[in-house]
Amino acid sequence: GTVHFYPDRLQVDVDKGVSNGVILTGGSVLLYDLDKDDNFADINLVASSSISDALKLIDNPPLHYTSEMGINPDDIRGDAETTLGLKFELKSDLKPEELKVDVKSVLTNVVIPDVVKGKTVKADTMNLVVDNNGMSVIGEADLDGIPLRLVWDENFASKDYKSKYKISFKFDDAVKKKLGIDISVLNPPYISGYADVEAEITSFSGDKMNIDLTAGLSNAKIDFSWLGFDKPLKQRGTVKARLTFDKDKL
Repeated sequence: GTVHFYPDRLQVDVDKGVSNGVILTGGSVLLYDLDKDDNFADINLVASSSISDALKLIDNPPLHYTSEMGINPDDIRGDAETTLGLKFELKSDLKPEELKVDVKSVLTNVVIPDVVKGKTVKADTMNLVVDNNGMSVIGEADLDGIPLRLVWDENFASKDYKSKYKISFKFDDAVKKKLGIDISVLNPPYISGYADVEAEITSFSGDKMNIDLTAGLSNAKIDFSWLGFDKPLKQRGTVKARLTFDKDKL
């Protein structure tokens, strides 16, 4: 890169470099207010790496984001194209909340093994954003052959919740087979077609969790006439449920 020296600041225009497996392909580092008692840094970098190395990057002190989420970066495979923004005061006792973070990554060829009962999540492309408030991962994915849309939200700032997952998928015969669900009242002649399901899973401290389920039934035919209920195909209908868990107890 190229270094520019000024009376009150130092600027590095980054051409290329390497940091713990992360390949820097551009960006800048600005150290300013050097003529004052309090000095500051403004860092903006563009990088290519594995997803694992990108997650390790945001686990460096004083952030420790990946560790706080309980994620092992080596468990996640794929590639990342990342823009990293950091603003902070140059001092030895810097606290996490004094560091302004802005990270955006495009993740490709994503593989997350053993997400649910040994099942693997795969995605061609996902978008990751990290700032002081939290982390979000959004994209179209595949859970052991089941297509779904995933929104994963990790909360750093608020104490309202720890993690939140929003999953959208089509609950049809193929999904029931994949999940090993073979319950007669969920199969023809009682239920045929499919449901559009949205699940929101919210994790709280103290091993507590809520699962909110909403199923759109427009594309399902339901015949529970023996219970006095019948819904033709294409007639609108919705089922909602909330499951609350406290330390694995429903």
